[in-house]
Amino acid sequence: MINLETLSARLANQTLDQRGLIIPTEARSEAIGQALEKLNSFLGMNYTVAGVNGATESALPLNAVYALLVGARAYGLSYLSVNRAGNLLKPTDTLDEAEMLLRHLWRQFDAELDRLRLLALQSAGSVGFGHWEWVESRGFER
Repeated sequence: MINLETLSARLANQTLDQRGLIIPTEARSEAIGQALEKLNSFLGMNYTVAGVNGATESALPLNAVYALLVGARAYGLSYLSVNRAGNLLKPTDTLDEAEMLLRHLWRQFDAELDRLRLLALQSAGSVGFGHWEWVESRGFER
């Protein structure tokens, strides 16, 4: 089952940060919550994850987990960039390398949100376009 604990562990594994030295546990939790809020806002949904914002059950589809993790990683590293000003990943990284990674993560998160939105539109069952009847105004006749 997907919950805050499993998502936080996956986020720690992705950043090679099992001890919480890069993104502390509290920051990972906040980052997951922020990414979930943006995902819900973008898709117009109300997905929940057990343990996030008081939710007791998870209603996040599996195809949205990757997008959530990418967004959480971007949020988590952004928090650190404010607090640590450059030493985000390892001591040898420069601010430029960290900023490039953050830009990449934000672009990847946006692309994943677009992908999920397209999947939702494709599975909606209704056509996003249709026939439109043109009604000519009678005021233009002579």
